[in-house]
Amino acid sequence: MEKIVWTEDFSVGNSLMNEQHKRLIAMINDIADTDDASKIFDVIMKMFNYAAEHFTAEEDLMRLNNFVALEDHIGEHHLFSDKASN
Repeated sequence: MEKIVWTEDFSVGNSLMNEQHKRLIAMINDIADTDDASKIFDVIMKMFNYAAEHFTAEEDLMRLNNFVALEDHIGEHHLFSDKASN
């Protein structure tokens, strides 16, 4: 699998969110570095747990900025979490 390289095209214009997205990309790249099923599972679990933390921070930021599509975006977070936990 080819690694993802962060570019400014990924930027959402917020340094905290960008750093969190970079951390998620690093986890994806950790998976690209191994064929070890146990390590892949561990990274996926870390990603799942970190995604929950990220979603909370992102939703809080959206609330502070009166993001008009907040409820739709929260719905996307729930959909992702539901799919990832099954």
